[in-house]
Amino acid sequence: MKNFLPNEVIQRKKKGFGVPIAKWVKGPLKELFGDLLSPDRIKKEGFLNPDYVSALLNDHLMNKKDNRKQLWTLLVWELWVNRYHPAL
Repeated sequence: MKNFLPNEVIQRKKKGFGVPIAKWVKGPLKELFGDLLSPDRIKKEGFLNPDYVSALLNDHLMNKKDNRKQLWTLLVWELWVNRYHPAL
């Protein structure tokens, strides 16, 4: 790609790309996060502390704290639980 890209691009260190999870939680995936991380659902499953999960989500939605990593992990967890333990 030396013929197509500037030298500073060719020579720089490897760099990943960010995914806008923080915005997704507040935007297009807000309803999904709210449903899957609802206190009733979390309490019913019995794995996680519903008050803590609600605080993470609320703090993020109110711009008090950036909890995108924790919330994404919890969302994936809930999707896994739904897939492999649907009776919960």
